[in-house]
Amino acid sequence: MPERIARTHSGPGISIVELPVELGYLVESLWWHPMHERDPAHAWLRRLAAEAGRALDR
Repeated sequence: MPERIARTHSGPGISIVELPVELGYLVESLWWHPMHERDPAHAWLRRLAAEAGRALDR
């Protein structure tokens, strides 16, 4: 899992260790079919995912 998430949710019994190899930068994306563009529930889920991503960047 990404280090920023591991550090946010670490606790007793969880160890965070350096990887033996360099993985580079992880890019995460969401894709959806255009037919869902105006679906209110789908729009809500996209907003929720975007807010979660912005919160992780802080």
